[in-house]
Amino acid sequence: MERFTKSPGNEVMQYSVRATSDGRMWNGLDAFTCDCFGGTVERPPSTTYRVAMHLSRPITATCTIGGPAVRSLIGPGTLDIIPLGYPASWIDEGPARVVSANMSPAFVRSAAEEIGVNPDTIAIAPRVHVNDPILEHLSWTLAAELEERDRHDAFFAESLANAMAIHLLRRYSVARTVRLQQRLSRRQLDAVVEHVNENLASDLSLSQLANVAGVSTSYFTVLFKRATGVSVHQYVMRCRIDHAMRMLARGDARLAEVAHDTGFTDQSHMARCMRRLVGTTPAAFSREFREQA
Repeated sequence: MERFTKSPGNEVMQYSVRATSDGRMWNGLDAFTCDCFGGTVERPPSTTYRVAMHLSRPITATCTIGGPAVRSLIGPGTLDIIPLGYPASWIDEGPARVVSANMSPAFVRSAAEEIGVNPDTIAIAPRVHVNDPILEHLSWTLAAELEERDRHDAFFAESLANAMAIHLLRRYSVARTVRLQQRLSRRQLDAVVEHVNENLASDLSLSQLANVAGVSTSYFTVLFKRATGVSVHQYVMRCRIDHAMRMLARGDARLAEVAHDTGFTDQSHMARCMRRLVGTTPAAFSREFREQA
């Protein structure tokens, strides 16, 4: 948690949380968006790897992360990177909207293993008021996911955080590479596929499936895509849609029941995913199937 303090000429920063990952069962990632109303905030040494991005109109701001203070005009997309163990402080000279992604040390270590980096040599340096198109894109997407009130897609959020951690390691850390497993065995893949099919109605997560395979969470995403040609998230969504279509084809299930039994948040979530993957909605598919019967 932030520790709010007074600074000469500055008031304690007040803020209002807009959306948070609390209660969404995101593994290794805590995130939030908030409105800040100017002033000063201090943060003790970080227990996570944190990426914070400015979302709103330009303001003048001062940021200090374990080194000299940097004061500049920042606009939408300006980022601060706060590595594990670094204290940080901000002085905002105007209101701002911010998204913050906080990745656990275990999550970042897992990402390091995925790309062949020795996790014991991770050394990410702090960055103040930087522009990074990749981190910016991931942060905007995370902010949109957080503020989508009717969606709680752990796979998608964890995939965003995984991409963010890998980018941090590749661009901002110098570490030694290690030799890692090259692919999932047939036995590992069969176990994951069976677990997915047997638990479509539950809140599946990357960490859960990685545990079934017996590999690290982040590394699992690479091995799974290498084995199947699609991401874990895409595979699970396809399985859910296929099962939903089988239920709809029976003609005796209500849409709300189908959505619940296939692991979607609600009917709207199921309809959006089905339209995106197969080009039709559950209602239209059910109606067309009845007409052809």
